[in-house]
Amino acid sequence: MTEAKDLLQDEQFLKIQRLNSAEPNKRHSVTYDNVILPQESVEVSPRSSTTSLAEPATSTTTGVDVESTKAAHVAGKQEQEQEQEEYPVDAHMRKYLSHLKSKSRSRFHRKDASKYVSFFGDVSFDPRPTLLDSAINLPFQTTFKGPVLEKQLKDLQLTKTKTTVTTAKKTEKADAPPGEKLESNFSGIYVFAWMFLGWIAIRCCTDYYASHGSTWNKLEIVQYMTSDLFTIAMLDLAMFVCTFFVVFVHWLVKKRIINWKWTGFIAVSIFELAFIPVTFPIYVYYYNFSWVTRIFLFLHSVVFVMKSHSFAFYNGYLWDVKQELEYSSKQLQKFKESLSPETREILQKSCDFCLFELNYQTKDNDFPNNISCSNFFMFCLFPVLVYQINYPRTPRIRWRYVLEKTCAIIGTIFLMMVTAQFFMHPVAMRCIQFHNTPTFGGWIPATQEWFHLLFDMIPGFTVLYMLTFYMIWDALLNCVAELTRFADRYFYGDWWNCVSFEEFSRIWNVPVHKFLLRHVYHSSMGALNLSKSQATLFTFFLSAVFHEMAMFAIFKRVRGYLFMFQLSQFVWTALSNTKFLRARPQLSNVVFSFGVCSGPSIIMTLYLTL
Repeated sequence: MTEAKDLLQDEQFLKIQRLNSAEPNKRHSVTYDNVILPQESVEVSPRSSTTSLAEPATSTTTGVDVESTKAAHVAGKQEQEQEQEEYPVDAHMRKYLSHLKSKSRSRFHRKDASKYVSFFGDVSFDPRPTLLDSAINLPFQTTFKGPVLEKQLKDLQLTKTKTTVTTAKKTEKADAPPGEKLESNFSGIYVFAWMFLGWIAIRCCTDYYASHGSTWNKLEIVQYMTSDLFTIAMLDLAMFVCTFFVVFVHWLVKKRIINWKWTGFIAVSIFELAFIPVTFPIYVYYYNFSWVTRIFLFLHSVVFVMKSHSFAFYNGYLWDVKQELEYSSKQLQKFKESLSPETREILQKSCDFCLFELNYQTKDNDFPNNISCSNFFMFCLFPVLVYQINYPRTPRIRWRYVLEKTCAIIGTIFLMMVTAQFFMHPVAMRCIQFHNTPTFGGWIPATQEWFHLLFDMIPGFTVLYMLTFYMIWDALLNCVAELTRFADRYFYGDWWNCVSFEEFSRIWNVPVHKFLLRHVYHSSMGALNLSKSQATLFTFFLSAVFHEMAMFAIFKRVRGYLFMFQLSQFVWTALSNTKFLRARPQLSNVVFSFGVCSGPSIIMTLYLTL
């Protein structure tokens, strides 16, 4: 008894004991007072292995020897299976496998686990025309043939048949249509609207010429638009050249000089965080630029940061995917026979997903061959803020279309200058005078004067707001898209039909929405583990901060009015989702239109007066 206990504490004995097995295809050795012979006629399973060892031992050993032999063999068997199945799953490998398991939740479709979900699947680009071109311009140029209602009425009269009594009774109802649906082309109204704006601008110019002569260069808006052009161009060019820093970082990663995961990521992050704080004081304080120049350079600097960020972190994500593919495939090839089925499955899924992700958009230019100055330069020319390797392209440039959009840009800028000079500038001067008069005869006269200024501000600023939208999102972006043969012209949706500001924020500026969707909303959910509501709040907060910075670039003071109006969209969205307004989309659209027409004017009046 004592000798058996001593042997159980002997490490050499226990090592030999672990080599014993009752299975015929395993190695056998001598145990203390017992020889385990192969049992060829007995089928052994993992659950019956301990029992097969105990049966022959009961006839030749004492009770203590049987228990010690069984305990030692069970421990050796478990350790042997663990070494065989989990090797080489060390601490680093377990951490890596846990990381892959956490990522697999977002990599596979929830309903169908065999389908992959790409990181780039949130934003798509397809050959699509812009809304005004497809609805008005193209029909006006191709199918316009004058009035068509008379012809439709004649066709209806010829095809008219006798109606039944039931049909006659139905048509007598108040809500029944007066007849068949009639269709017409409203391109003529589109032309009439531009004629109306053009004649107003001509009338303003002739009045000014009659009063002041040909002193056009003395107009304030003309001076804002034509002063310091060379300095502005050189400063804008310098900011553009600085954005190639992200290309240099990825070139170093491509040459394996640095690693993206730490060095490249930190370098690009510092560059992006420092870009606006470094450039902002230059064009706001160092140079004596006008407010038009300041807001132009600020918005352009934001575009540069957004393009740099999208290029850098798109390729940075692919570097991580490529590194994961190399490591997972290396582990599979090196330890394929010794890995457990679960570990092998995890690594195989990792390889399959990485191959799917790398081949998702690399049709003509494989990663990392896309990392070049020419590729980044073309991306900067495209009217888009979200980077990807391939975009839909048109077969050729339509120079007639380019001429049409160029004339639209020049004409719209002319209308904007006339509107700003003759309708906005006088009201703005009165607002500044109101700001410089603290009391203004008491709060009641001051309130009355403030609302008077607001009502004078709304018509001109609403027209300027619409002209700015058309000039940038339709004329300018389509002209650039045609010159670069960029096929996806969906730069805005029918935001004028929105019934809530939530819809408006998604479709009135599609390029910015796509950027915020991928690089702010989804990235914050993945990197910061935010929920959908938290990511939405974070996206709106970041957008509100940049809008307030734009106001600071114009007025050089912080008031927070636009910031609060941006965040108030949550309140308007909650109201539009009520049962009352959801059942009345027409009323919701009226409320939305009132907000679009009055909101920008209220904000501008607040900044100028208070």
